[in-house]
Amino acid sequence: MTGHEDKPYFFARYFEQEAASMHGLYNTFKAAKIEPDVLIGHAAFGTMGLLHSEYANIPRIGFFEFGICQ
Repeated sequence: MTGHEDKPYFFARYFEQEAASMHGLYNTFKAAKIEPDVLIGHAAFGTMGLLHSEYANIPRIGFFEFGICQ
C-alpha cells in the first residue's frame, strides 16, 4: 500500500509473481546443484532482475523491447 489507499497498488501483483518465479528458479538451481554459466532473460522481469544478486559473478545477458513512438 502506498499509505493513501484502501487497496494495495494494482501493479504490485506483477512484482510478486516475478519474485515467486525467481525464487522457484533459484530453488531449482540449488536443488539440482546447478551453477549457471550465464543468465539470459528479460532485463526488467523478476527472474533476471533478482537473480543477479544471488549470482553476482555470473555473466548476464538482458534483453528488452525497444519501441519508437512517432
